[in-house]
Amino acid sequence: MKCTNNQLIEFFKRIKKDHIYVFEISDLRGSYRHSPLKIIECGIGENESDFYILSVDKYSNDYCLNVRSQGLLFAYNVFDHLTKEYNILSPQVGLMVTTDNNLLFEDDNLNLREKCKRNIDICTGKVLLYDSKTKPFFDLKSNIEYKKLLFDDVELVNLYMESCEEQNDGNTLQYYFETCVLYSDIEYGDVHVMIKNDIVIGYIACTNYYDNIWDVMYVYVNEQERNNSYGSMLINYYANYISNYNGVPYYSNPNGIASEKSANKAGFNLVCTTYTK
Repeated sequence: MKCTNNQLIEFFKRIKKDHIYVFEISDLRGSYRHSPLKIIECGIGENESDFYILSVDKYSNDYCLNVRSQGLLFAYNVFDHLTKEYNILSPQVGLMVTTDNNLLFEDDNLNLREKCKRNIDICTGKVLLYDSKTKPFFDLKSNIEYKKLLFDDVELVNLYMESCEEQNDGNTLQYYFETCVLYSDIEYGDVHVMIKNDIVIGYIACTNYYDNIWDVMYVYVNEQERNNSYGSMLINYYANYISNYNGVPYYSNPNGIASEKSANKAGFNLVCTTYTK
């Protein structure tokens, strides 16, 4: 059952599902620069796609377990092994479990709803992958332009912040501009803006997860410009921009049904759903 990081990576590639497990591969390689997790053990089951990855949070020392299996027997064995080895189900230990099998949280024997105390509710996460056969449509409207923000675009960002409506979630254009452009030494990602008649009407922030893998962090369209397909156009632009540089565009964890529909319309299809508590 137990294996090395490289063996699990090769397992993903052998079953030809490495495009689904791109974020797991990133963790196994230790190549995601901003992850607070340190992998301490991983393993593979006898059936295709059965695996687990146990990590520890370097700051809180809590455990994070990613266990994938459509059958419960493999999960039982994993929890039994890791409990004996690391006591992960102890009441004194923080535990977060991510799985593709929501039945794990319904199982009375495991009782994970009580033992996973880090999250109150079960969170659903989705990973969408861009279909390269999608016909680009981001440039169909002649009055729409796109621009990747650079260091000397401070005035453009300041003008937008002075004129735009207030955003209470903190995900402002200024925040992403400072994080991804002004302090680019951390190589966090890129920010692109959508411009209509010389006025910024929306933006997308994307992060270079590792190698040539890119993921969407945030998409925003000004409230008065919504319901005009600008969101899907912006996402379609992002996908084609990354693809043109031989990158692989992902869209993980869309925020709500509307965001997922915009991603679908832009050419992104669901490849993986997980549940975390």
